[in-house]
Amino acid sequence: TSSTTAVPETTTEVAPEKSRREVVEGFFSSYNGSHRQLEQQVKKNLNDPNSYDHVETKFRDDGKTIYVMTKFRAKNAFGGLILNFAEGKLNGTTGELIDWKYLKE
Repeated sequence: TSSTTAVPETTTEVAPEKSRREVVEGFFSSYNGSHRQLEQQVKKNLNDPNSYDHVETKFRDDGKTIYVMTKFRAKNAFGGLILNFAEGKLNGTTGELIDWKYLKE
């Protein structure tokens, strides 16, 4: 006698493509909304990198470039905790940091 083994039928599910908003939001921390590369650059340039405290990050997406504004607290040269702002430009496709600078309040 011959035996036959049933082969399970396979279905291929194609994941729906992510929306532009989902892709862009993926460039930011799901924990606090910060952009990791911008945060790293800011910390490198602080008097006391361990005093960095992220407050808020906002962004504007024009398709090719994403403009990011981060508000944070950190200690100044005198040890006082002050509110600071940094602005960055990201590659709109990869989320890589292109350029950044501190902003005056």
